[in-house]
Amino acid sequence: MTGCTKGGRVIVCTVASDVPGELWAQYQRTFHELGCKDVVHLDIERRADLLLNPSLELFEGADVFFFTGGAQLKITTRLAGTRLCAALEEFYRRGGTVVGTSAGASVMAETMLVSGVSGETHKIGETLQMAPGLGFLRDTIIDQHFAERSTAPSIPPAPRPRTDASLWHHPHDPHHPRLLTVCVNGPH
Repeated sequence: MTGCTKGGRVIVCTVASDVPGELWAQYQRTFHELGCKDVVHLDIERRADLLLNPSLELFEGADVFFFTGGAQLKITTRLAGTRLCAALEEFYRRGGTVVGTSAGASVMAETMLVSGVSGETHKIGETLQMAPGLGFLRDTIIDQHFAERSTAPSIPPAPRPRTDASLWHHPHDPHHPRLLTVCVNGPH
């Protein structure tokens, strides 16, 4: 966060959330407490609004783009394929920091795990559903609720990790020969 404490902008995107106003207030306060002075909110209620006004000016002077948690499909259905998404990817490729929590983390990959009909986190042995992410991280899946699934593997046919490591590669999987799984466990 050194860039934002030196005057760089933090963009907080709450598109994934059902309570964007509440999350915005929480993260605005948190980033200000961290010393970030220029913190702006991006909420995308409807894709049509984003297509008419892509808010590209938000990236001027930005150092960090932060996705909050929620439903990752809300991020991809509203943002993917838009001019704003292209600007975000360009920002990332030029060295800007793009981060997120939960759904905001999983959308970074080109393939993401998504909830099933119940909306709950899948458990080991259940069928996992996948969908395209934003593709900033190629050949990667971010399993943001790994601990809630019990033990590995959470992405069939991934081999079990040899240790407690939370990264493993699928070297012999003919469906995903180069796929790296990143499992993120938060404090519970």
